Amino acid sequence: MQTKSSLASQGSRIVVVDALRGLALVGILLLHALEHFDFYWPAQYNPSVLAGVDKLIYDVTFFLFAGKSYAIFSVLFGFSFYIQMQNQEKKGIDFRGRFVWRLIILLIFGYLHTLIYMGDILMIYAIMGLPLILFYKVPTRFLIAVALILLMHVTRIYELIYSFINPEFTIQRDWGEWGKAFKTFCSGSFTDVLKHNSSAALITKIKWTIASARVYQLFGLFIVGMVLGRIGFFQKAEENKKQLWKVFIIGLGGLVFFQITRLAIPKLIEFNATQSSLIVELSGIFSNLSMLAMWISGFMLMYFRFKNASIFKGLSLYGKMSLTSYVAQPLIGVPLFYGYGLALYQYLGHTLSFLYAIVFLIFQLWFCHVWFKKYQYGPLEWLWRAFTYFNFNLKMKK
Repeated sequence: MQTKSSLASQGSRIVVVDALRGLALVGILLLHALEHFDFYWPAQYNPSVLAGVDKLIYDVTFFLFAGKSYAIFSVLFGFSFYIQMQNQEKKGIDFRGRFVWRLIILLIFGYLHTLIYMGDILMIYAIMGLPLILFYKVPTRFLIAVALILLMHVTRIYELIYSFINPEFTIQRDWGEWGKAFKTFCSGSFTDVLKHNSSAALITKIKWTIASARVYQLFGLFIVGMVLGRIGFFQKAEENKKQLWKVFIIGLGGLVFFQITRLAIPKLIEFNATQSSLIVELSGIFSNLSMLAMWISGFMLMYFRFKNASIFKGLSLYGKMSLTSYVAQPLIGVPLFYGYGLALYQYLGHTLSFLYAIVFLIFQLWFCHVWFKKYQYGPLEWLWRAFTYFNFNLKMKK
């Protein structure tokens, strides 16, 4: 008879964490499909009868997943860093140098992926992951303080306060040259896309990451993942379901409060354009963080209740192959939607793009199921591990 701990983990893997990664991948795929893989132009030949459904699907999908899927991914990235460091430390191995090399490999993977898909996140993760090494030995209380400061978006709060001191203050942000990118994706050849993504797209990505304050939130979520690893949150979660319920209720309360703030306050109280914009932006950011808490705790409660359900088994395999699955989404989707390929951006509105994502998701889940019957690692997971240890004789088969 299996014990609770054996059900929650298999070998050195924590299965519920893999399932959470799988959930994040589902959200990322749905969002990318609706965005036509960072190509936001509306579908010119989309059936007009779908207009109402298009809006509903777009609004619901973005409410559920936008700003949350990557947040889950980011928390789990920080958690995985901590677990890797801890496991090696128990063996008496200093893993810091190896981890830096591991991030360099991820940076290379990310750059190659960026050549196809401008919206790749792997390069940013690789760069932002480097400072984690400096925080590994830092006391937990200090880590929590750092995470709170970063997740509070103090720069936005400062701008809001300053906007009341100086009502003439206006926000100026440099989001990069998205217009040029869209034109290239629409009418450029494959070579044009490669050329753009190898240079101008990198600058645009950096500018967008800074302008959106995503750079602060990303590292803050990495730190949160470290803290969760340090306190054994995922490892002990099944025995502490009351704590999961508390997290869920706190997240729900935060969501309600910040949604009311975002929707009602600017209409009830007269603010200037800058103040209203910042209040809406901050409320949206904190709403997303509240939903992040709800997603993680709520999903885990559902997982522990129905862990033998096929959907959770499929999501855990999907998350176990997260790098391969993430990279494959644009590798297939970009040639389908961009002008140099089938140019489906012209024909698939939100409803049809959503259906495309569901079909592709079913294919990826099937692929993971078939692959892991024979192999221990996903294709890119194996390659990343092989380069990490300079060992291409790693056992890939089970």
